[in-house]
Amino acid sequence: MKNAVVIINLKDDLSAPNKPYVDRCIYAWNFWANKYGADFIEINNPMVPMVEVPATFQRWNIFEYLRNAGLSYSQIAMVDFDTIPSPFCRNFLALTDNEFSAVPDGGEGNQLNRGIRMVKENWEKLSKIDTNWGNYFNAGFAVFNEKHEKAFKDVVDFYKNEKEKWMVCNKTKDFTDDQTILNFMVRYNGFKVNLLPRSFNVLAWHAWNFLTPTFTDYFGRTIDRKTSIKDSVDIFHLCGDVDFREKVSEYMLADFKEEYGL
Repeated sequence: MKNAVVIINLKDDLSAPNKPYVDRCIYAWNFWANKYGADFIEINNPMVPMVEVPATFQRWNIFEYLRNAGLSYSQIAMVDFDTIPSPFCRNFLALTDNEFSAVPDGGEGNQLNRGIRMVKENWEKLSKIDTNWGNYFNAGFAVFNEKHEKAFKDVVDFYKNEKEKWMVCNKTKDFTDDQTILNFMVRYNGFKVNLLPRSFNVLAWHAWNFLTPTFTDYFGRTIDRKTSIKDSVDIFHLCGDVDFREKVSEYMLADFKEEYGL
């Protein structure tokens, strides 16, 4: 059975064009999928209006989307539309051991820990789950298979049943953060979490050090950009603002056009 790379790019208006950075990320992922014999799929149509359920939670209906299209895969890599694989990105599908696989989150520890503690202190059934800053993963890139569907259903159900309580505990009217709940639900269901190297989810604030043409450190030592990316970056996660995403994605495809097959 084949593997697939899936981007969830839900739109209330299906005729609305993508922002250029999204199209660049889609191009790069399509290139990567073809290189390693996987299907590439972009899903645009929400199951319900996104004012009812945000895209971050609807995406965990992924197996329902695929079944409705008559599709089934051995492994699925679900990637955010602001992620772009380096032209040297390795075949991570060979590194999963068929377990749920993701990358440790490189965000601020105090902020991540606040969210983790909030869940443990307010939802008793999750209070003993071994989720902590040391094993907390980023949801922008994950590889899984059909056996993990129960955890995803629990994420969607959490939104439906616990939204109001979450917004009170979290002191915000916004509830678009599925990532912390996913961390808990995968482990709550007893699934092993295979943490991949951080090179598979290099967050935005690290990007410029790799992309600056003539990066020099404090001692005046020049660091070669192309060699650094080849050795250290499999996937960039451009989780900055739109201007940042546009600049980085344009720069990468232009700078590595031969490697990307442009």
